[in-house]
Amino acid sequence: MTEPTEKTSTRARHRQRGNCRLLCVAAWVACVLWQSGASAWGYVEHYSLGRESYTNACKDLAEPWFKHEIEKDDEKYRRYLIACEDPSLHSNQYGQFTALSGDHLDANNTQGTKSDIAAKNFVEYLIRAVQDADHFHPAAPLKWREYHERALKAALKATGDEPYLEQVDDFWLAFYLNAFGDHFLQDSFAAGHSGFNRPSSTPSASYNFHKEMNARGKLLRDGAGREWFTFGDDHLEFSNNLLARERVLNEATASVRDFLFTFIVGKRWRQLEREVALGLPVVSDVVCAPKLAELDGLDFVERNKALDQSFENVRKGIKATALVPEPVLLRCGVLINNWKSLLQVQEPASYAITHTAGATDFGRVGKYDHVLAPTYSFGVYTRGLRFGADLGWYMSTRLAGNAGFLIAPTASFPLGGKYGSVLAWDLDLKVLALLPVTAYRGAALVQHLAPSLGLGMSLQLGAVNFRASGGPALVFSNRIGPGNDPWSDHAGLGWYGQLGIHFTFSAGGGGPMQPWPL
Repeated sequence: MTEPTEKTSTRARHRQRGNCRLLCVAAWVACVLWQSGASAWGYVEHYSLGRESYTNACKDLAEPWFKHEIEKDDEKYRRYLIACEDPSLHSNQYGQFTALSGDHLDANNTQGTKSDIAAKNFVEYLIRAVQDADHFHPAAPLKWREYHERALKAALKATGDEPYLEQVDDFWLAFYLNAFGDHFLQDSFAAGHSGFNRPSSTPSASYNFHKEMNARGKLLRDGAGREWFTFGDDHLEFSNNLLARERVLNEATASVRDFLFTFIVGKRWRQLEREVALGLPVVSDVVCAPKLAELDGLDFVERNKALDQSFENVRKGIKATALVPEPVLLRCGVLINNWKSLLQVQEPASYAITHTAGATDFGRVGKYDHVLAPTYSFGVYTRGLRFGADLGWYMSTRLAGNAGFLIAPTASFPLGGKYGSVLAWDLDLKVLALLPVTAYRGAALVQHLAPSLGLGMSLQLGAVNFRASGGPALVFSNRIGPGNDPWSDHAGLGWYGQLGIHFTFSAGGGGPMQPWPL
């Protein structure tokens, strides 16, 4: 073996430094991308809901209303033991898989062993974090229905298996399918996942809306008429969120109960399917400030309990009719930011101001100098368009030139996006005006007016994004003072280019991803 020379050692050190820089950049991008994900509840919260819902469902199926179904049938009893003989073990597995599903695992990973491998793939997690429309209304309940239906069919298939091991294998397939769907069921109860058009919005808009609404809270109503006030991720266990926790846990339990009943009894029961279907949120509302003081939970408890009791009576064969109080109305007329929506309907979002700090390069084709300008830009989104302006101080790149103000009113039209809307494009109509204030070394003061039609691209990472734009310009230059200057007084072709860091701090910011339907 030959000894490494000093030259090869130097190359190795350079290679290591390059790799370190690449890893640092990748880690930084990964951290920023992490914030753009919109998981409705944290891992621990999803796990807690999944684990408790499975435990509760097994307890329900041990009560007298169901016990007589299995005691007189050996086959049903054997299936009951497969599902609920060791509920603590099954419930832990159910909680873990519910927490991983959707965020770490896709639909192809509902097979147990393969899931454990896929869950460790961080790159796959980042891809799902920006392609997360399924976690928002109206898609989240539909995603749950799709996989719950598949779980019920798999559970029915498992009842026809003769060999014990085949039946267990098919049960676990149905088990994973239902757990995968329950992740989206739980998502639909988070405050930041309703009343917002996620598919047509950038990750920037999604991130800020998700963050603000999860902390502010929303009023939800389900298909049966129950109402409750809820927060979002990292708020599940808060003392002021107990009623909301009860609602999402009851719904998750109903989903597991329907699945286990189907597997054990070998048939579907319309009442259980109706119970879980009507428990999903269908209306969301942002409660205005004067009414927030009234949301102590007590306003909703009696009505919700009565509706719960009416479902339980039917399930247990009790003919008594529960007395349901009138619904509580907490409406104020004008809502905060007008964030109100029927969850099945996708509404165009409204957008707030965004800010960009960067630099602008401007010049003319030919033997002319160009100018550089540190630039601040703002934009206001309305009716599917962005209107704003660039403001900066420009300086010539030659010794004899001008310096002054750059002002560029801009209108942008969105063209769409790619890769889960991480990359977004727009068409920019811009008019650059360069107004000289001072000249160097006897150069003449020259004004420039340059209408331009350019293309903009945004790398959407969450609250902080990157933006680049540029395009051709028709430049009109006008000498307004004595002196020599190579800028001509007639029109000519030119260009502009911009780079900047794009900030979005409000729930409405970020910009639409698709053109407004004209």
